[in-house]
Order: sequence, then structure tokens, then C-alpha cells
Amino acid sequence: MRQWIRWWGLGVFFTLALLWWLCIDSIIIYSIESLGSKAVGAKVDVASSDLQLSPLSLSIKGLAITNPERPMENLWFSDNIKLQLDSGYLLRRQVIVDIADVSGLQFNSPRSSSGALHKTKKDGSPSLGEQLKTGANDMLADPKQVVAQEKAAIQAKIDSIQQRIKNIEQQWQQRIKTLPNKETMAEYQERWKALKKKNWLEKIADTKALQKDLNNDIDNINALNQQLDKDKATLKDLVQEAKNLPEKEADRLLAKAGYSGGSAQLAQSLFGDEAKQWINQLTGLFTSVAADTAAVASKPQRGQGQWLHFSEQPHPDFLIKQANLSGNFVLLGDSIAFTGQAKDITHQAKRWPKPTTFTLQGQSAQGGSFNSKGKIDLRDSPSSEMSLAVNQLNIKGLVLSASNAMPITLDQARLAGDASMRITADSLAFKADSQFSQAQFTVAQTSSTSQQLIAGLLQDINSFTMQLGLNGNIEQPELSLQSNLDKALSKAFGQQASKKLDQYKQDLRTQLSAELAPQLQGLSKDADFIDTIKKQLTDKQTEIKGFSKGLL
Repeated sequence: MRQWIRWWGLGVFFTLALLWWLCIDSIIIYSIESLGSKAVGAKVDVASSDLQLSPLSLSIKGLAITNPERPMENLWFSDNIKLQLDSGYLLRRQVIVDIADVSGLQFNSPRSSSGALHKTKKDGSPSLGEQLKTGANDMLADPKQVVAQEKAAIQAKIDSIQQRIKNIEQQWQQRIKTLPNKETMAEYQERWKALKKKNWLEKIADTKALQKDLNNDIDNINALNQQLDKDKATLKDLVQEAKNLPEKEADRLLAKAGYSGGSAQLAQSLFGDEAKQWINQLTGLFTSVAADTAAVASKPQRGQGQWLHFSEQPHPDFLIKQANLSGNFVLLGDSIAFTGQAKDITHQAKRWPKPTTFTLQGQSAQGGSFNSKGKIDLRDSPSSEMSLAVNQLNIKGLVLSASNAMPITLDQARLAGDASMRITADSLAFKADSQFSQAQFTVAQTSSTSQQLIAGLLQDINSFTMQLGLNGNIEQPELSLQSNLDKALSKAFGQQASKKLDQYKQDLRTQLSAELAPQLQGLSKDADFIDTIKKQLTDKQTEIKGFSKGLL
């Protein structure tokens, strides 16, 4: 009788099934870590995984995704992720998640060890959110150094004035050539002698013709005299402009340093370096995801056994239809517990007809609230947007300036405001309006008198507003920062530091005057040609009028 059951084969099957069951979790962990690390460019770690067959679900615990730009931070960390899988699509090698429950979610959390896969060489231009730390020995630099640095710009202004004076002089050299010269006056004399010999009728006609030519010369000289008066006033203004250069340049250089009375540069010079850090903390994860290029559906290699994707119901290889989120994150020093929901998450946007959308809302123990929503659309031309609003956020230890010369920290404050962000394939637009109240500053001790004054002024400020903007190319966006601190600081600084600023301006003006003195004297001499022209016109006018009277 034939043996229908081959016991050794059945034993092999159960042995393989047992090995698969024992190793599947390790395989899943290895796959997530290896493929995730390759996609992110930094380490992806998984603490454990658990696959259940009935109903089909997968739990992933301790998923940590390193921020590739800051290897000591996790871009994403979750305590537990539970995925309800569609078994039908899984057989087609497609992971379709109907519902994902994500708990213990944290953004920008610290790591105990570096998650960098390899060291990357940074280029000379900082990326979005890269920490920029600058320091100057004093916000009022040495006048000699300032003038030396600005010498080219100042010289260009001197050259411009000198060229305008030369242009006027060249124009007059051409005009002088139109005046009657010795040959012309000799010709007039010959015509006068010749008409004396003619009869009275011819004499009258030729005398009128000669008088007409003389009158034309006189009219020309009168017009030139009028033009000369205008050019003389112009030259006077140019010489005065040159003489005023030390004063005007001193004001310009002070304004450039942020001391122009209400200058918008003062807050930006103090806090601008850290502003990108604040924006990065608010929008870093969204920027990293939304700035990606649209996914392109690639053809499988021949023999790979890829299932067909019909246009009426496309499905990507990986899709989360709905994710329920909960966790906490630290925003500008305040810890916020949040909940939210995200829909239609996939890495193959062209295979799914819907963009990724999300909503988040949360509250801190101190009473602050947070709301955010957004859309990430990478299906055709990438176009993503996000909005957020905060109210009574409790800020602690916010670094406003990390400059070695003048570190400034906002120890505590209450923040209310809103922000919006839009990202396309190559551009970024971010704007935020915020109001700070109950503010308390700490400014490190410094030997600079000007910085000591600013430090004292900040201690007296309880509330202020700030508007942040980031616009332009996504790799090199341009930062704009405005605040009513400018007016308060500039006004108070001008009152308390007027003596120091006046003395500094005097030193700056003295240095500029010494630097420009030889050239200013030369410009004054260059303009002296106008007196010579005036004398030539007067002499020629007198000569012609005298000759003309002799005809009468």
C-alpha cells in the first residue's frame, strides 16, 4: 500500500514553520532598521517587534529615527506602534495599513549615542536650522578698522563726485569753443571797414547784418552766463556733498551697525542667528518630509513578479490609511502632551490619489495650548503647507543670542501667536507673528559699555512682539526678523548712550576726515575752473558790446 503521508517531509515543513515563527520578529526588526537607515541616511533603531496572525497585526516598540543633520537627536521616537494589516495585499508584497495606533510619540528627542552612519563634509553654506554662532569683540568696532573695511565704498562716492565735476568742466571746454575768437573779431573788423566804403543804401543793409551777428553772439554769451550760474550752483553742491561725506558716512556706518534710532537691524543683529533654530524646532520634521521630491512609480525589473497596478484603484507598496497619534514634545521649552491624526501616508505618492494630511492638538501642564494642521502633497509638483497656533505657551530658557560676545537668554515668558508654512519643489515661505508677555531676560556679563547698556535695557522689558519670516530657495532661504524691541532698544539706547555714541561718531568722523582730506582739497581745486570760465565770458561779452556800440 502506497504511503500518502511522507512523515519526514511533514517534519521538515513544521521545522521550517517553527524557525520562521521564531525568527520572524528578528527579520522584521532587521528589515526596518536596514531599509529605514538607507532611506533616512542615519540610524533607525527598533527595540522589539511582535507579529500576530489572527487578526493580522504588527507591533513595533521603541522605533527611533535619527535626525541626519543632528545625529544626537531623534527626528522621531515612538514607544509603541500597532499596525492593523490587510492580509490580501500582504500576499502581493504590499504593506497596506488600515489603522495605525502610535503612542509615546516624541519629536527632536535626545539620543544616548550618535546615530550618524558616516561623517559628512559640510559645505560653506549653512542649511536650514543649522546653528549659526557669530561673535564680535564689541558691537562698536574701532573707527580705523571700520573706515578701512569701508574704504572701497567711500572711495567710490568720492570718484563719483569727481567724475561729475570733470563732466561739467569738459562741457564748458566745448562751449567756450563756440565763442567768437580772434579770427572772428578780425573778420568783424574787416566787414566794418568794407561797409564804410559802400553807398548809404548798402551801408545800412550790411550794418544791420553785422549788428545781427554781434547780437547773436551776445545772446549766446548771455545764455552761457545763465548756464554758468546753474553749473556753479551744481559745483557748489557737489563740493559740499564731498565735504559732508565724513558726517554722512559716519551716520551710515552707525546705522549699518544697528544704531540708527529705530533700525530694524538691531533685533536682527541680536537674535537673527538663533531665529532659524526656533523655526527649525517648530517645523523641522515637516520640512524634512515635505521638501522631498515627488515619488515616481518605477517599473519592476523583469522576473520580479510585481503585481499589476490598475489606474482605477492604485495601491503603493506601503500605505497607512489612518494613523492615530499621541505623545509629547518640547516646544520652546514647554512640554506639550498632544493627540492627533494623520491620513494617507505613503512613500509612493503617485500611486495614491490623496495627499497626506494631519491634525495635531495638545496642551501643557502650565496651561499652554497648541494646534496644527497641514497637507503634504508630493503627487505631481510638490506643494505642501502647514499652519499652527499657540496660546499661553510657557517658554523657558530660550536662547535669543548664542554669540560669544553677548549671550542673551529669555529665561521665561508667555507666548501667543500663529505661523504658516508653504513648501514647493524649490522654494519655502514661512511667516510667524508672536506676542511675548511676562518676559525675563538674562544677559551674560560683558566688558563692552554698549553691550552693558543693552543688557540693562532688556532687564526692564516685560513684553514685546516679534515677526519672523523665511523666504526663498529652500536650501538658502532669507531670514527676516522684526520686533518692537527695535524701537524700545534704539530709543532707550539713544538716550542712555548718546554721549558714547556722539563721541564714537566724532572719532569716526575724524578718521574719515583724515582719510578723505587730500581728495576733498583736490575736489575743491577741480571746481575752481568755473571762475576762469566766468572771466572769459565777461571779457568776451565786454569786447563784443564795445565793438557793437561803435557801429551805432
